[in-house]
Amino acid sequence: MKTITNKSVIYRNAIEPMVVQEVEYQLRQLPPKILKYIDPIQVIAYALNRLPALYATSEEGWHWQQVRAKTKLKGQITTAVRQALIAVQTDPLKVSTPLKKGVQKEVENDPTSCYMQDKQFSVGQQEMKKY
Repeated sequence: MKTITNKSVIYRNAIEPMVVQEVEYQLRQLPPKILKYIDPIQVIAYALNRLPALYATSEEGWHWQQVRAKTKLKGQITTAVRQALIAVQTDPLKVSTPLKKGVQKEVENDPTSCYMQDKQFSVGQQEMKKY
């Protein structure tokens, strides 16, 4: 059996660039006063979590998934971004620590390792059990 870690695996979610473009478009429509309360990265992540993933591993697959997203999911993308803009406006009372850049390298080497070994994940799971 081949292991994933022995191979350089490249896969990309074809819907991500469309979400980024839509976030940029919708942010340009907002007044500057509101923009200071919005983190575009949080908007992108929020929207992506509410949309189907369209992963591709080849140029042909990437192109096909892009066409699929543009023709079948454009309305859903617009709505997800609109909802994300409302949901993620900065709350001064909310504390949030951004992910570190090194997390991506861990995921590339072993996609499951950072989730299973991350202390914050296990602590968070224990905290959730309390509720």
